[in-house]
Amino acid sequence: VVRVLHQQIDAAATACIPWAYESFGELSVRCLSSTMGLLSGLFTRAPEPEPLVEPAGALHLHTVDTDHAIVVGSILLLAVAHFVIGRARNPPPGVARAIKRLSRRLSSLVGAAEEGKPARRVSIVPWDPHPKWSAAPAASTRSGVYPGWRFFALLLVGLVVVIFEGSFETVRLFYTTCSLSLMAYRLKYYADRGLLLYALDFCYWVHFVGLAALWFADLPSDWATAALVSAVGPVGGAVFMLQSPLLLHHPEAFEGFFLHVVPCWVAYVVRWRVMPSLAPELLPVGATIGLGFWKVYVPWGISHLLFLLVKPYTPLAKYEMLFDWYVGSVASGDNSSARGKGAKAHDSFLSYAWKPTAYIAVHALLSLEGYAAAALSLRREACFLAWVSLIFALNIKTAFDFYRAGTDPDYSPGNKFVNGLRDSALSWCVILPLFLWCEREAV
Repeated sequence: VVRVLHQQIDAAATACIPWAYESFGELSVRCLSSTMGLLSGLFTRAPEPEPLVEPAGALHLHTVDTDHAIVVGSILLLAVAHFVIGRARNPPPGVARAIKRLSRRLSSLVGAAEEGKPARRVSIVPWDPHPKWSAAPAASTRSGVYPGWRFFALLLVGLVVVIFEGSFETVRLFYTTCSLSLMAYRLKYYADRGLLLYALDFCYWVHFVGLAALWFADLPSDWATAALVSAVGPVGGAVFMLQSPLLLHHPEAFEGFFLHVVPCWVAYVVRWRVMPSLAPELLPVGATIGLGFWKVYVPWGISHLLFLLVKPYTPLAKYEMLFDWYVGSVASGDNSSARGKGAKAHDSFLSYAWKPTAYIAVHALLSLEGYAAAALSLRREACFLAWVSLIFALNIKTAFDFYRAGTDPDYSPGNKFVNGLRDSALSWCVILPLFLWCEREAV
């Protein structure tokens, strides 16, 4: 049915409406034809790929059609244009008051900078449960709340289609564009709130290392493997300990999911579509763990520890980092009381130095656990798929907890650290037996 519909629309666009070529150019008809081709491709089984005969490291994927991936990006751009134009032509009530508040906010930022004082923070942030974020979509739009859930739901679908169906060049370009755009928004958002030092965390380091490897590293190579195993294990596995949800109500909220999970999807494509000629025997578990840990984690860990040790004694002491959030708000049981506040200088250096040292040591142990899971995933495709599925399932579960907590003050998902340990242990109960079974079947 889809193929017949595709033929009918293509014929109509070519024969019955020639004015489309004159008015809008050939691109409009091409997009229409490509869109229907995408639909037909989704409902038909792609032929089995030919055996790999190209040289090792050739950057090619099995794909339905590059045009189909390109048209998905075009649809996303149209959605952005529709959203921007619609909001501009039909502004919500109170937009004038919002502009005035923005002007006062900018003025306060300038005044605070001149006086050397931090700017006043807003009380509601996207990563804290609140009725504002949990309202129904229609109600959210009427009340003026950012209706980003539509765009980010569409972006999520586009990421899945492009990453798992597009050519390597299309995947790399689309992922890099989304990554840099969301990262720029987050950095601006953090800078306005005195939280910019959060960008020194390990996940940001791995994110930029992965982007560099995606564009400049040879595939396969030790450097590319180190970047892959770091993105899949410590960063992807951090979802369990951080209890990171899939949130669609705000760009800053969606960036948390994108930063930790989407690199795992890209890593799957690179490992099992770009580098299928890399035999599992060439990726021993111990060597793969050491490759990522020593090449990626250790340089960050040493430099981060040194920075944490001297930070309380510098002008940056008043700015918060993830370490400050853990030793402050987490230790006190209040998830928001210490936000925006850095660690204070101590009279005795030793009374403070053990805290960042212990923090990095525990972080390294948990990262090694993630590296181990990634090593199994890079060796056996079934383990990789199971690992990615477990991460995404947790994203959905924690998203439910987040939005329910925003509407039900009495609802509590429990202690995040305890839940993280539990979910991490459950994930190992799945991937470890699966890995052992795959190894036995491969003998």
